[in-house]
Amino acid sequence: GIWSAGRFGITLDGIRLVFRLLFLTMVGLITLGSLVFDKPNLLKVDGDTTLDDVLALMYKHNLTYVVVEENGKYCGFVSTMELMTEVAFGSFEWEKPNPEDFEVFKSSKMPVKELLELNPREQGIYCYEPTELLQFVFKPMSDGVRRVLVSVREAGHTSYRSLSQFDVIRY
Repeated sequence: GIWSAGRFGITLDGIRLVFRLLFLTMVGLITLGSLVFDKPNLLKVDGDTTLDDVLALMYKHNLTYVVVEENGKYCGFVSTMELMTEVAFGSFEWEKPNPEDFEVFKSSKMPVKELLELNPREQGIYCYEPTELLQFVFKPMSDGVRRVLVSVREAGHTSYRSLSQFDVIRY
């Protein structure tokens, strides 16, 4: 057949191997900085910021996550998933639900830092240098980390930008 040992002795497995090697070669040359150079710097919120205020900021800036910061240190990511789960359902006991716990569109004055325990693996902070290669984020992302930070140095100042699983797949 055409995909077996055809006229040129090329097999489908051989073609797959060539494409895999080309892909690995390309990935081995891509730096994290090249994937975040055009992204905005992070939106950081203090850990004591209320959930209502965080949602308002995320809406205003059209974001799906923020980085929680306390005492100048990044503590974790909080996404719309964690925020909306808390706002919609609150922190209630699954074994003994109270009908009031199911109020829709509850306002929440809870500090955002209290949500950092919901998904520790996904919310953790992983920082990388812009010169590190794309392949270094594959392991944490395959373990459930949704985004990592990449440092960017501009005008003598270091800031951070986020690289998400979606960014990696889109690339």
